[in-house]
Amino acid sequence: MTLGDRLRDAAPPEPAAAEDRAWAVVRAAAPAPRPARRPWAAVAFAVLLLAAVLAAAGRPGEAVGDWVRRTIAPPAQPAPPPRPPAVLRGGGSTVLAAGRAGAVLVDPRSGRVRRLGAFTGAALSPHARFVAGYRGRTLAAVDRRGAIRWRLRAPGAIGAAAWSPDGFRVAYAATGAGVRVVAGDGTGDHAYGPRAAAPALAWRPGSPHTLASVDPRGRLDVRDVDTGALVWRSAAPVGRDARALAWSSDGRRLAVARRREVVVADLRRNQVRRAAMRWPVADVAWSPRRPDLAVLTRSPGGGRSKVAVGGRERLSWPVLLAGVTWSPDGRWLLADWPGPRELLLVAASGPPTIMSRPAPRALGAAPDVTGWR
Repeated sequence: MTLGDRLRDAAPPEPAAAEDRAWAVVRAAAPAPRPARRPWAAVAFAVLLLAAVLAAAGRPGEAVGDWVRRTIAPPAQPAPPPRPPAVLRGGGSTVLAAGRAGAVLVDPRSGRVRRLGAFTGAALSPHARFVAGYRGRTLAAVDRRGAIRWRLRAPGAIGAAAWSPDGFRVAYAATGAGVRVVAGDGTGDHAYGPRAAAPALAWRPGSPHTLASVDPRGRLDVRDVDTGALVWRSAAPVGRDARALAWSSDGRRLAVARRREVVVADLRRNQVRRAAMRWPVADVAWSPRRPDLAVLTRSPGGGRSKVAVGGRERLSWPVLLAGVTWSPDGRWLLADWPGPRELLLVAASGPPTIMSRPAPRALGAAPDVTGWR
């Protein structure tokens, strides 16, 4: 006799009791008879009968009633929450933009936009609690609701502003007055170091009060703003036409965007390297997670923009972009709004992914994205 024959002829323990249990379950769970039997009723009855037989044979560790309820009518699963638009995901809770329509904060989770004031430029504080906005000769600090905390009148038109990593200093560049520094509470406004040759400023990560700028001779100048002590200076000029400065996340390298080249200074090795670019350079930005440098270039006629990460092209777009900003998780690059109702998100690695999404109406025309935290 084969094993299959023996299994078919085998009887469960206490067959009489098992049979009684099976029929009790069937009678309790089977649907009441209906005048016209439909196919689904026969299927349901078969499932119930199978469950009863399995239970009578001693299905270990499971009550047949629960098994039947899960099989016939599984519990309803809650619907997953709606996902925010892909362009607004990236690990941060706040995107800051400023332009002709003023400065605004965008909440990536809800897409809500809050106007902060009629500022043409703005900088986000480290924890995204405050914004330093400027227009003409006015510099002001506002909270997330747009309420002014302090305001000052600069000696000249302000071209750039930056908030220190610890939030206790704000540096700004004013025409004819060079670089100035004010405390985070609006006090102690004073001139700092040599006059800057370009409105490009960058605070060094890991050194809360160390600021980089370009001196009148076109050299990179890195100083402690509290003591005025020189930390590092490039031996040769890098150019007075610097458009942007950007530190690597470890504070070791400083990138400079010039008209036709990208300059990278390694402060630990005291080295300066240059890379000539085919198109004019508009912006540079280091990834917050990896040693990848994003470079934005624009065609000489201004009809097309390209974004490269680590030397590899990630975007080629037939519009004029002003800058790029990394998401806090380092996975995406958010490009400036190329039009009044559009924004761009570029994948930093992996298969090329470019997303174009409608921008909130309140952003106006082509604002400059200046922060994402």
